[in-house]
Amino acid sequence: MHIKGEFFKPLPRVFIVFSVSLLLVTVSCHGGMQTADERWVDSVLQACDSIELDTLAYEVVEEEPAVSVDENFNDFLFDFLHNRKFQSERVQLPLPVCDAVEVGGTEVRDIHDFRKLLQDVEQDYFVLLLPDINDLATDPSSCAQQARIHLVSLLSSMVSSLYCSREEGKWMVKSLMKHPLTTFVQSDFMHFYQQFANDTLYQASHVKHPLTVYLEDEDYEGEIIEGSIDADQFPVFSPVLPQDRFMVIEYGRMVDEGSEKAAILPAASLDRRCVMVKCGIGNGMMDVLTFEKEGEEWMLTEIEN
Repeated sequence: MHIKGEFFKPLPRVFIVFSVSLLLVTVSCHGGMQTADERWVDSVLQACDSIELDTLAYEVVEEEPAVSVDENFNDFLFDFLHNRKFQSERVQLPLPVCDAVEVGGTEVRDIHDFRKLLQDVEQDYFVLLLPDINDLATDPSSCAQQARIHLVSLLSSMVSSLYCSREEGKWMVKSLMKHPLTTFVQSDFMHFYQQFANDTLYQASHVKHPLTVYLEDEDYEGEIIEGSIDADQFPVFSPVLPQDRFMVIEYGRMVDEGSEKAAILPAASLDRRCVMVKCGIGNGMMDVLTFEKEGEEWMLTEIEN
């Protein structure tokens, strides 16, 4: 589903500038002897042959982020993930690390060590976990002063949470916490979703029949069509589901604003209902999946794309 409006704004992109030198030479042959001009041409060609390939490679120029990049957390997130210079400016080093498994705190002192955290994490979208679809009516990314980026790994059942704060108008990454998925606020739902996304037989048994679907009308832009499908048709209409490493964004406020390690208040309870929103970064695309608990089992009850 394509969402229009200010929730997602056009963002800067990385431009590639190619620098190419082209030498056109026309040479006339005069038997076995070379003129002075021909000897000069040979010396130029030999010099070109000796130049290493790296010096002729294209130059990558990272465009400076827009001044308004900090007005919206989603704008900040795009540049933070795709602009290494900007990233190095917004990670407060040394970065305090709290590990819920290993005893004792540590620090990340090098930006290259920090970037290893982002390896293999899907970076073209993030996920929101909400108790109600109506929560999408507001835009927390523009008014929140604190947020955290949860780097979730379903297969290893671990989460790395980056705590972010907007200080003097700039978003900064302030600290990192590593903890098991079982301690995640939405751990019950995430345990279910881990199997739902990676086991097709389990998935088929946890789709409500009939399944309510909301689709954009191809003939009338912005109009939504409501309908229903059989549960076994879900794979045809399903968006690509996050299966292992992806980002969950949570907005909130600090409990203790004077502490860099202050925890963010937990999100609203998702005990019986969870709206999973997959948001494209920089393209305004959005897929919505609504799950509800029926007895003790989570079931997919609605999709919108």
